[in-house]
Amino acid sequence: MSNLATNNTNHRLKSDEISEGLGEINHTSALPVDFGKLYNQFDYSDIELIIESERFYAHRAILAVRSEYFRALLYGGLRESQYDSRTIEIKECKAAAFKILLHYIYTGQISLTKENEDILLDLLGLVHQYGFEQLENSLSIYIQSILSLNNVCIIYDTACLYKLNNLREHCALFIDNHAKEIIKTNEFFALSSEAFSSIIARDSFYCAEIDIFYAVKNWHDYYYMNQKDQWKPFDNIVSNVRLTLMSMSELLKIVRYSNLFDLNRIVDAIDIIHTETNSSIDINNKYNYRNYRGRLRLNENIATKAYDAQVIEGK
Repeated sequence: MSNLATNNTNHRLKSDEISEGLGEINHTSALPVDFGKLYNQFDYSDIELIIESERFYAHRAILAVRSEYFRALLYGGLRESQYDSRTIEIKECKAAAFKILLHYIYTGQISLTKENEDILLDLLGLVHQYGFEQLENSLSIYIQSILSLNNVCIIYDTACLYKLNNLREHCALFIDNHAKEIIKTNEFFALSSEAFSSIIARDSFYCAEIDIFYAVKNWHDYYYMNQKDQWKPFDNIVSNVRLTLMSMSELLKIVRYSNLFDLNRIVDAIDIIHTETNSSIDINNKYNYRNYRGRLRLNENIATKAYDAQVIEGK
């Protein structure tokens, strides 16, 4: 048995010599394994973090060297810095998400496929707050791969909140591609004022303008009932509804009685529609044209019934 162990050791040493080169030693692959043994272990720990009544055991030096936030928290800078305290309570933090992040701090590894969307978004918030930029980028890329009609709105809202531009634009394109379906979901009405306004303002958010009007009305009613927002931003939201893309019947019979739009604006829209219908206008004047919505679909035949195309001549 000892001869076999010796042979294996010699073989490994020879392999290391070949791969590393004479005088160059690189055993960094063992570090994550060894540091991982310290993860959330009481032995050798010098700090306890309490989150939602759950205790996490850690090491000040490791936390500080891995995160500028923890360096300031544990060694000065932040108001709540408690260098001499063994126990620190962290508020406004989800224990399930922090547990994943703490494991990453010690090992550099996370298995995202095992986690649900709520935990992933909580984790994204922690990663952003604590300044793990590389993990934030990797997490954003993974979240892009799991977008669906049910989760894209809350993910878009989160991306807007943390100013994650790549994730935000990826979500916006997904919403553009599924505008007719998403505009009818409850998740769409639950968007923050900033996120909701930015979506309906997009030229590429393409669906019937009357449906966008109903979405704005439903969003208004939802926030009014839940008292979630101040009404200062609502004027900006309403201004993104393009009345000139509706029919005169919709304007006079539906929009007029909603009390969401000034009557003068409705009259102006009708005037623009009438003018464009009966004569040519100056398209360089943004107040004198209908500001159409549309999307570019590459390598796709849109002359089909699925896109409401109609045969005007022939079969």
